[in-house]
Amino acid sequence: MEIIIDEVDDASVKDLDFSPDGKFLASVGSGCCRVWNVSTLASVISLQKKDVFT
Repeated sequence: MEIIIDEVDDASVKDLDFSPDGKFLASVGSGCCRVWNVSTLASVISLQKKDVFT
């Protein structure tokens, strides 16, 4: 196992799920949802809870 994300403060991951084609990984937790490109390990998008829910 390799650490690919380095969260700071009190960040935590509550759930992970792969896209149907396996190319992306979504992580949810600490008021944030992020989508990662599995092949490059790069964050594609990061959505804060305040930006999604009003």
